[in-house]
Amino acid sequence: MRRRIILSSFFIVSVLIISAAGTFALSRQTNIRTVETNTAASSFPSKTDIATRLSYGYFDEWYDEMIAWAAELPQYYTDQGDPIAFDASLFFNMKYLELLARDDLEEIEQNDLPEESTRKWDGYTKTNTGTHCDIYVETGSNSFASLMNEFDNKIWPSNQEAFGTVGFKIDVYVYYRDGSSPDSDGGGGVGGFFTGSRPHRVYVDSADISGWGYEILAHEYQHLLHHNKDANENLWINEGCADWAIIKAYGQNAGGVRNHLDYFESYPDNDLTQFDNYPYDYGSTAAWISYLADQYGGDAFTKALIADSRNGFSGVSSAISSQGHSDTALDAYLNWLVANYLDNTDIGEGKYGYSNLNIKVKLEETYSSLPISDSSSVKSWGADYYKFRNGQEGFGAVQGQGALVVIDFGVG
Repeated sequence: MRRRIILSSFFIVSVLIISAAGTFALSRQTNIRTVETNTAASSFPSKTDIATRLSYGYFDEWYDEMIAWAAELPQYYTDQGDPIAFDASLFFNMKYLELLARDDLEEIEQNDLPEESTRKWDGYTKTNTGTHCDIYVETGSNSFASLMNEFDNKIWPSNQEAFGTVGFKIDVYVYYRDGSSPDSDGGGGVGGFFTGSRPHRVYVDSADISGWGYEILAHEYQHLLHHNKDANENLWINEGCADWAIIKAYGQNAGGVRNHLDYFESYPDNDLTQFDNYPYDYGSTAAWISYLADQYGGDAFTKALIADSRNGFSGVSSAISSQGHSDTALDAYLNWLVANYLDNTDIGEGKYGYSNLNIKVKLEETYSSLPISDSSSVKSWGADYYKFRNGQEGFGAVQGQGALVVIDFGVG
């Protein structure tokens, strides 16, 4: 949206509540999501049914398409020049929603499911048997005992604390160890994925094991947990929980998640609810879930969140209420925007800061004199931050439709 700032030297510092209903520019993915949200439940089989069963038979075809899709995405790098890995949940979510939007879904019966294909995975053998996971690799590849031990001793306990458990041991498939396959994207790119067609299984790219393989496994295991508890959760909530799983296990300075947070700090004018697989999408959603856990009950909150059948902001409001708080998701969102700039738990009864992250979003502009007039744009469910050095101190915001411009009136 467009917004215009005109400030004179005489003003009252205030915080203005924004409109929750913005004017959204709908992308193809958002339009598909609208079909999922607004269609009467009686029109389709259960969403959990679709997510866990209907992608059988499509998965191998989708895998080839996923690699081609990933190759078209911009490549991002760490400050050290290493390519950043991401997971492919967005791709599979889009495919799932395409299935959901088909007119003939209601005609698919339980007994009409296509036979599961094993074309890509029939050459894999179990090399390691753990307490909570088994590791499968390509025939002839080395085992990954360290990955199994890390999952059993650190990733599983940490995820169990934050999100609960499922009643089965999972399979971890480490694919294309030598990176020679034309389907492999090497280091960076798709570091791993989970798809509802294999609800007991996660996948990790062997080319990313040495860099952030443990982080990828923690991230993908959260997707598995989330799918088994609330299969149709909005992707931006699911991805935020997945990166929060990394932070829980390895802290905010773990390489992959730290880079996600860094990108978010540099690009806070990003729609929190529109997940397009960019590093700042991961960073904003990770910071959001981290803030919610910090403010509303920690592990008890995140367990309630992924167990709730309501999605997006509705699910967040419900989870907040379950922990005895009167705030809504919008209350939390507004406070979160301010916390992303101030990150100071000593003010506002702690609601304007993090105890588990260090976050400082960049300023869009700093002005040293008034009056000023400026015009630019800010995305729905995003924020721009401005500082005015005019000798008065305070903090305020400029109202927008589904967006916010946060302003620091400060001396320094």
